[in-house]
Amino acid sequence: MDKQFKEVLVMNLMYNLLLAVVLSAVAQILSFGKVMWPAILGDILMAYIMEMVIALCLPFSKWGMALAGKYAQPGTLKYRILMTTGTAIPFAIAMCLGMSFIGTVLIAHQPLNVWLTAFAGMLPIFIILGWVLSFIFVPVFMGLAHKIVYGE
Repeated sequence: MDKQFKEVLVMNLMYNLLLAVVLSAVAQILSFGKVMWPAILGDILMAYIMEMVIALCLPFSKWGMALAGKYAQPGTLKYRILMTTGTAIPFAIAMCLGMSFIGTVLIAHQPLNVWLTAFAGMLPIFIILGWVLSFIFVPVFMGLAHKIVYGE
């Protein structure tokens, strides 16, 4: 495994744990008005696995880099904003689709119209949270991952 892939993998392991905790808690608060213990642990595990599969299989990071590279220079605030937008928004949509479907259709056995309502209600919050968390924490976790992988 090359070091660049390992660095991205380590970053995803750390960042996706934070994201799984936050998105699971928010989803439960939106659905039930509170965090449900100990059910939150299963939701966090499900969200974490879903995030890792999405991060490793779908090219959201490449889309973000392509968008940012088209309109800004690397290392600038504009580049970081565009990179975050091109990565976090599609990722948040995918997570919201998956988490709302699993929660409403697979676990609660509700019809598809309930899933679509849940998806529509959670989507704006997931997009905002995903964007803000990505903008703030991805650089932090990339720095940590770099130190872990390269020992610097």
